Amino acid sequence: MCEQVTTIRHCTTCRQYKSQIIRNINCDKVSIYKLGLCRNGMSYRDVIEDIECIDCYTKREREVEADRKRRWLAAWPEAEPEVENEKKDEDKEEKEDDGASVATDDMTVNSEESWNVI
Repeated sequence: MCEQVTTIRHCTTCRQYKSQIIRNINCDKVSIYKLGLCRNGMSYRDVIEDIECIDCYTKREREVEADRKRRWLAAWPEAEPEVENEKKDEDKEEKEDDGASVATDDMTVNSEESWNVI
């Protein structure tokens, strides 16, 4: 018996039908070009496939990410401004120099006098 299977894709979140796929399955007795012409006839079957559409997926991902961020901030509050100000003060103290010579990370010394003027 030849069979025609209609797959209906249904979004479980927004409850809308998104697409429909029709698949023809022929029996061993006839070719696909003579579908349903065998003596057993044709059977029709509908299959509903539950999916999540792109819009619902994107919306759910945004909500999950917002909830994750909210929980993270509740568990680990942002650093206090006083601590940040202390770090900035330390950076300013390190930067304050006489400007004559400054040591870099690779232990070389650069001075203003050593620059050749062109």
